[in-house]
Amino acid sequence: MKKTLTSQEKFKTAIEKVVSETYNETVGKAQLTKIVNQWEKEEPANTIKKTIEEILLTVNLPKHAQWIEQRYTYVAGYFWLESSSRKYGDTVLGWHDPLQIQAEALPLELHYQRFEDDRYCKVLDWLDWDKKGFAAAEDIPLCWHSRHVKIPTEKTWFFCKYKYAAPCQLQWHRKYDHVPKEKGLYVVRSIIPHGFWQAWKWWPEAREWYYEHRPELFEEEEIWDEKPTWHEPPNSYSAVLSPNSSNSLKSQIFHIEE
Repeated sequence: MKKTLTSQEKFKTAIEKVVSETYNETVGKAQLTKIVNQWEKEEPANTIKKTIEEILLTVNLPKHAQWIEQRYTYVAGYFWLESSSRKYGDTVLGWHDPLQIQAEALPLELHYQRFEDDRYCKVLDWLDWDKKGFAAAEDIPLCWHSRHVKIPTEKTWFFCKYKYAAPCQLQWHRKYDHVPKEKGLYVVRSIIPHGFWQAWKWWPEAREWYYEHRPELFEEEEIWDEKPTWHEPPNSYSAVLSPNSSNSLKSQIFHIEE
């Protein structure tokens, strides 16, 4: 009765046939892959990997069979371009996981140009590979010549997650007086020109309506004379902080020790 070979024995036999050139490279790759796929159903990946390492230590691979070592020796992050049929084009093979038994096709497209700066790697099927560390690259929102951040409107929330934000004018300025206590940062920006004030352009009665319902917004207006009356805002976020608003605000000015 003919003895049935184990997957380990089949793998070793296939390698011997590649070495003796009974199998050419194409047939050898197909046979070894077929054996490994079956082997994975029988034993854990770590056991298979260890067995393959032991087999490779006992075999002297000639030059035409060196691809076996490359295909079954794990090297973190390593990948290469492997020629295939014209119908399917070239394939990028490599390693992305220590539990891989053999190198796998990666979702990459390599572009080799004459000059190194023109060479790049493009992620293809990244939606299915993002958990394995592959993702389509995003252009950094930075203008290198001016060192300014510039974020496309549609990408605002995306870049906020990574601590990028479109620059805006600070609402304070540095003030130096003869009196030391007057040194520091003073708030100068009001929400008037940036918020409800703009409503006047399309609604003439806007000023009267806000004056009646939100008088605290007018703390900086000259209508309040030299000693403005402070109006309690309906919430803690609606007050306009400015050194010109009232004396009480001056005690809240944020000072920086020089």
